[in-house]
Amino acid sequence: MDRLQGLFTTGGYVVVNGWAADTSEDAPVKKIDAVLDGTRPGETTWGDWRSDVMSHFARPDFAWSGWSATVSLEDVPSGTHSVEIFATSHAGKTVSCGRKKIEVRAIASAPERPAWRIGAEILLRSVLFLLWLGVLGALPARLTAVRPVPLAAPLFGLCLFAVASQTGAALHVRPLWSAGFLTLLVAIASLVALLPRFRRTRRPGSPTGRFTLATLGAAGVFALVGVLPLAAHGEGAVLGDIDDGVRECAAADALARFGWETPTEHRGYLSVMRGQMERTNGRRGATHMLAALAELFGDRAHAVYSVAMIASGCLVVLGTGLLAFSLRGRLRGLRTVPAILVALNSVVVATLYGQHLGNLVAVALFVLFLASVLNVIRSRLPFAAFPVALTVAASWSLYAEALPVWAATAALSLLLPRSLPSRGRLVSRYAAALLVAAILNPAGLALLVRAWTSLAREPTLATSYSRMVVGDTHYFPPLTVIGGFEAYRQDAPAPLGSIRRMLVPVAIALVLIVSVLGWKRLAVREKKVVLVLLGPMALALLANRHLDFPYGFAKILPLAVPVWAVTFVLLAARAGGLPGERGGVRRALSRGTLLLVVVLSLPSLRHVVNHARARVPSYDPAFRSLPALADVAGLDAVFRIEDYPGSRKLWALYFLGDNAVDLTPSATGFPGARYFRVHDRRSSGVEAEGAVVSTRYFSLVPLAGSAQP
Repeated sequence: MDRLQGLFTTGGYVVVNGWAADTSEDAPVKKIDAVLDGTRPGETTWGDWRSDVMSHFARPDFAWSGWSATVSLEDVPSGTHSVEIFATSHAGKTVSCGRKKIEVRAIASAPERPAWRIGAEILLRSVLFLLWLGVLGALPARLTAVRPVPLAAPLFGLCLFAVASQTGAALHVRPLWSAGFLTLLVAIASLVALLPRFRRTRRPGSPTGRFTLATLGAAGVFALVGVLPLAAHGEGAVLGDIDDGVRECAAADALARFGWETPTEHRGYLSVMRGQMERTNGRRGATHMLAALAELFGDRAHAVYSVAMIASGCLVVLGTGLLAFSLRGRLRGLRTVPAILVALNSVVVATLYGQHLGNLVAVALFVLFLASVLNVIRSRLPFAAFPVALTVAASWSLYAEALPVWAATAALSLLLPRSLPSRGRLVSRYAAALLVAAILNPAGLALLVRAWTSLAREPTLATSYSRMVVGDTHYFPPLTVIGGFEAYRQDAPAPLGSIRRMLVPVAIALVLIVSVLGWKRLAVREKKVVLVLLGPMALALLANRHLDFPYGFAKILPLAVPVWAVTFVLLAARAGGLPGERGGVRRALSRGTLLLVVVLSLPSLRHVVNHARARVPSYDPAFRSLPALADVAGLDAVFRIEDYPGSRKLWALYFLGDNAVDLTPSATGFPGARYFRVHDRRSSGVEAEGAVVSTRYFSLVPLAGSAQP
């Protein structure tokens, strides 16, 4: 145990860092456990970068021997407590890394709204956001005959918003105003184009209507499960320990509050981070989304971050349903199963909790792209290629890193047309789609070219070492997480219970058997469809393994989940045979395997949800009172803050966002400024001497030697 810090109060937390290495195996060790008072478990991550350990032992495999642990002190009484860390070797031997005592003080915390009210507000805002996206996307979905419209419309709406907000940004128009103008245009166009079509709307009782309702229900289950940890951690909580969320929130806050001209007197984290994001980040879509939602709901960006995440996850489920429907009758009565598998998949839910907003949006766009590709191959409508164009245009602003997988998908789709002229027609449609995409979003394309050109000049991923230090994942998760058999974790494999340890190999064997049976019964064209769906994913995963790039490998996993779900259900449907056809054993085998996959997904999902609820996020709800102190001090004041662990420091900067914060060792970064120390009253339990103003948790202390009023 190298370092122990935190907030040792009732309702606080403990953060412990250290290292552990298995001398007989590569680091990291098999498992790390943190225990409070010998009974209360904490949450741990292992596989952190420790170059000092690697150098000391001259063992390159010890480079990722670091670990970190958090223990929540929620409901822990005041008094003396102990924290102990245990490392388990690959051979199963458990060793103590150390045991330290802490003194927990009792403090009165500010009253919070009940978790159910917080969760209900997040869900209501998410539903409103999705409904608005559905209104935006209904027109292109109907005109291009992409069905079911209720599933396609929100995805098209997201694409339209991304294009409109990026265009507005080039013209220095705020994202919410761009969205308002877009809504007005869509409303006018809908009145002109869609009124004659409303009579042909499918009834909820039709097969398509029942499928739509079932898919919407799967999205609702995902939202209800996903919101539980978000609401449990309090008002406006942003889960995860990386800094993606706080950076996006800071840039979005500055955009929502100041527009495109930040006042010169604002020298804080908001303006600094917005400038940095605009210089270095090629994709602005997530920032635009957060800025629009913050301005719409009259809140700060952190308070709507969970709304954007929940809505994006629901779009992934809806897109999976859309992709399953695009296979027409090939899935027969199992068309809703892929959406259910995705809604319960631990990879998608863990992505929700890990501040990976761009990743979730990328998956939603990818499944829409796949459905659009299948639609453009079979459709003769003149606008059939427009969904492909719109999706590509949106991806330039939302998440362009996945475009190589898209390109591989488009290339493999040339196998589907049956004749050479048909392939030529498909190539021409793709070329037209790229041209239309460039016309729709030239600003996004320009940013993409600039970002990729900069990356080519300075290849940060040129060596195995540089690839290993990038990102927050440093091991290759097992492929079983894609199917939901095992829980997905970014740091190391999740533990398996004794029952699941026996069931997982059985499930893998059954999946292989059903897949082989289904493959043999597929028509040639259907086999090509499977190749188009699975081929790009397999190539991407193999390439990342070959490059020794676990972070890139982990980024592909969420994209692979809906593709696997749709493909396996297709194979299971074929293995089961047609209704009335002989083969009851095959049908029972395929249905039983699908049921087993769903059942195994539940404990994996529970592990991820419990992990998110037990882990103490870097976001600290007490920081919400910091803006009140900053208002009293004035915009010309400069603050110094405590050395909070991890990304907590960035969240403190975020809430002090209008004022400069001096992080230098001595208060010399802003000569002549009025300096204040932000004293965390929870850390000592007493008021700091000389405090000029205080809140429940913090106080301002003028620093000697700085200019004072």
